[in-house]
Amino acid sequence: MPQIYYLLRKEAGNSEESVRGQLVYDNDMLYYDGTKPDPANGVRVPPGTEPQDAISALVLSYAGQNPDQWRLIERHIEFGQFYPRVYRPFAWFSGRSLQIEPHGQIEYEHEQRDAASSPPVWLDTQFDANYLDALSQVRILLRKLESIFEFIEPTPNNYNTYGREIRDLLIIASTEAEAQWQGILNANEYTFRSRPSTNDYVKLVAPLKLADFELEFPLFPEISAINPFAGWNTDTPTQSLIWYDACNKVKHDRVTNFHLATMSNVIKSVLACVVMLLAQFGKRRTWNQYLSDHVRISKIPTWTIEEMYLGLPSSSRGVSHRNFQF
Repeated sequence: MPQIYYLLRKEAGNSEESVRGQLVYDNDMLYYDGTKPDPANGVRVPPGTEPQDAISALVLSYAGQNPDQWRLIERHIEFGQFYPRVYRPFAWFSGRSLQIEPHGQIEYEHEQRDAASSPPVWLDTQFDANYLDALSQVRILLRKLESIFEFIEPTPNNYNTYGREIRDLLIIASTEAEAQWQGILNANEYTFRSRPSTNDYVKLVAPLKLADFELEFPLFPEISAINPFAGWNTDTPTQSLIWYDACNKVKHDRVTNFHLATMSNVIKSVLACVVMLLAQFGKRRTWNQYLSDHVRISKIPTWTIEEMYLGLPSSSRGVSHRNFQF
């Protein structure tokens, strides 16, 4: 089966790369811009080597430029495909260059879009039941958390404060985070070998880049930027997620573990739900409407071109799901 590659070029004085062409590798031949099978439109890749090894000859003949500024990447997802409930920036071709639609600028309305100058409306950026449900849950959790802040000042000196209201919210928020984890895996038809657990959920960390988000509370500056998934790992998938581990212990043995229902843990559990909203659906216009007064995003992940979704030149071409292999 032919493999599709992109030819990337790093512009002088700029760390960003642009896609300058789409190539097809088939039967030891690498063809320019998908044109085949005319050998005049490609270069032969010697047996036992990879297409990347042919890039010097290809760039010199194709672009007439220094091959050191160019590289090939394999395309792993087709135009119009996306992973259910997994956010990625998307890209679309403008001429022969690939334009990137960054995080925070992904929600478009059909009636406001000029098809000739703006990117396509991507299916997974539209309002849907999963997004609206997660958004409403996050709003509720943030309001409950701020009601606790009315009685306990959210400062580092009070991070170890614990109590019944804090415990209740810790359990609710942790349960909501778990519901989101399971929902993503189910949407991608993931097979649970036994009862769902953190052994399964921790597999979301890398593809959703959960460890790369940081959030702040604009009205409570003494709370430093927080990454609620920092340190979550496959070796100790429950214990390494401290706030979630605390929730389990408090829920199953309140008398012994009540002291774990702390202000620090409940803040992280609520912010974990905010991160899950962003990691699944991106930052939409509704963020500014409903959440920006409560939470500020201070750090977001970066994605390589090969990780991004490929936008559609025309919405008439349709879109399709592709399950992520967690």
